[in-house]
Amino acid sequence: MRLKLLAISDTHVGEPNSLFFYPVARANLAAQFREAMGLGVDEKIEVEDLVLLGDIMDRTLSSTTQIREQTGALMLSLDSFLKPQKIVYLPGNHDHTVWTRYRRARYGSGSHYVTKPGGELLVDDGDFGNDSAAIAELLVLLFGYPNGAAWKRIAANDYDVAIANPVYARVINGRSYVLTHGTHFRLDVSSPFKLLRALDEAKVLKSLDGPMPLLYRDLDEVGSLDEMERVTAPLVDRLWASAGSDTTPWRDDLWYFLTHVGPRLEHTRDTPWLSQKIHGADLSTGEKIRLLVSSDNDLRSGSLKRWKKYFLLPMLSFLKRYSIPHDQITFVYGDTHEGGFGRYVAEYPGGKSTLNIYNTGSWIVDKRGVHPACHIFAVDETGEEFFVDISFRDVKIGGEPIVEKAFRDEEHLPSRLNDEVKHTISEAINKWFA
Repeated sequence: MRLKLLAISDTHVGEPNSLFFYPVARANLAAQFREAMGLGVDEKIEVEDLVLLGDIMDRTLSSTTQIREQTGALMLSLDSFLKPQKIVYLPGNHDHTVWTRYRRARYGSGSHYVTKPGGELLVDDGDFGNDSAAIAELLVLLFGYPNGAAWKRIAANDYDVAIANPVYARVINGRSYVLTHGTHFRLDVSSPFKLLRALDEAKVLKSLDGPMPLLYRDLDEVGSLDEMERVTAPLVDRLWASAGSDTTPWRDDLWYFLTHVGPRLEHTRDTPWLSQKIHGADLSTGEKIRLLVSSDNDLRSGSLKRWKKYFLLPMLSFLKRYSIPHDQITFVYGDTHEGGFGRYVAEYPGGKSTLNIYNTGSWIVDKRGVHPACHIFAVDETGEEFFVDISFRDVKIGGEPIVEKAFRDEEHLPSRLNDEVKHTISEAINKWFA
């Protein structure tokens, strides 16, 4: 089997509540993916584009040392059952500062915010040229450059490495594939005025220096992805600042506010689940798949409603700019950690697009007793789409379920917050939505 594209997101490598913190989880990923795709024990699938769809490394909550150790191991695990021609890195919100530093190192303080649909090639056939200083951090964090085993594997196999932001797009058998992390239509990014005021009054950001960045216009008035990135990037870099060589407590409080509390306020409905196959994907090995779009074309996910409001038209404008067809689109994103699939018809002035929408879920355990949506998206040479769910229900460490062990990362338990912090966060929530 050959795949044209494969995408995985939100591994949050470096954090102990990421399943990939544990070697047995990485082995389980390889074994279950081989089984789902009908591969032998030692077989590999050739992949044209392996897309790392944001928050692969948790640059906000994990130190450089934590990330280097864990990400290198994850890359080697993926390499054990995949043979990619090109690895494409798309930043999320937890690793957006890596993109910002790359952009500034390569282009200075100019206005280069958005890459072309195929991204920018950083490593060509396992080697790179004069921009080594600009791409060094990314290569170090993802592959352990220059001495890490993952980097040596890339150099030995002449892999290409590219970076894309905020979308990666290509056409396969006449259908357009558009991938993004989802940062630009997060609740806390698209409604920043009230959020920042609430955080400021709650003193959640009291450890930060300098003026607070603010969006100076509504995102639904932004006409292009370049402008959207330019407007939101300072906010994203501020809220999810790089931990550098150390992790600091205030980031954990802020992470709890943004990742745990915020999404719960979106009035999540009882969402139906799919139990059948999706374009040939065998779901019998794991959890069922959340249905993101109802039968009457209603977007069930709050993130997708914001995608429609803020991101859809700039995304379509981007595709038109590069002569990429937009009538049949497969849209893949992560960020929300919920996972899911849906078919949606988007109507807008001048036309409509029919979309397959996939959310790739996450690989971190942040709710007791809840198995994360560990989904992998892929498309083969014929255009058949696969949505493979990886289950960790039967994986144990010393007799303890790995999902329970990962949850017991005390750094991220709500109980770690003292009553004063809980109160100020509650007050911030009330003022945010007042």
